[in-house]
Amino acid sequence: MPIQLFLQRPTVRAKLTGGIRRNKLERHQAVRCPGRKEKVAMEHSLSASKSQEARNKAIVERYFREVLDQRKIDVLPELMAPDAVLHRPGLDVIGLEAAMRRLSATFEDYSGFSSKLSGLMAEGDMVSVRILHRTTVRPHTFRSRAGEVPLARDQELNWTAIVQFRLKEGKIVEEWVMRDELGMLAQLGTVTVVPREHGSA
Repeated sequence: MPIQLFLQRPTVRAKLTGGIRRNKLERHQAVRCPGRKEKVAMEHSLSASKSQEARNKAIVERYFREVLDQRKIDVLPELMAPDAVLHRPGLDVIGLEAAMRRLSATFEDYSGFSSKLSGLMAEGDMVSVRILHRTTVRPHTFRSRAGEVPLARDQELNWTAIVQFRLKEGKIVEEWVMRDELGMLAQLGTVTVVPREHGSA
């Protein structure tokens, strides 16, 4: 008598279990951990980025230490691109040559710059820094975002500012200056600051 084999159809539970296992395997294969070569490439890219940011910060430091404080205008072409744009109060300075002329005029109007840098930070192609400037301002027309003020005598002046730079291929291509102009105008006697009464809101 021939033997009859009866094959049982897989249960619903077996089908579900098999599907779950396949899904786990597919997810494991899709989220593959980076290999050694990829890790080395990622570390090299991160190291290169940090190295570039360090170079950018050094360029900005030279800009203040050598060009501004030591008045070495001839160093500026090493640090700034020919088509750089400097966003200054009331007027954008466009181009390296215009920036050098502006600096020459600034050195005639201000005596003995001293810049204290703090909070120097870099991310990507951007660098930002907080600054405390100290100088003696000579008689000239002081320009601010509020307008122009004629100054008739030498006066000591200090102010804080936040300056941002964008760099490309080792050169400054853009600069933004946000300075405490209200404090500057108060020191120059062109605005009156009324002290707040004790206990007033």
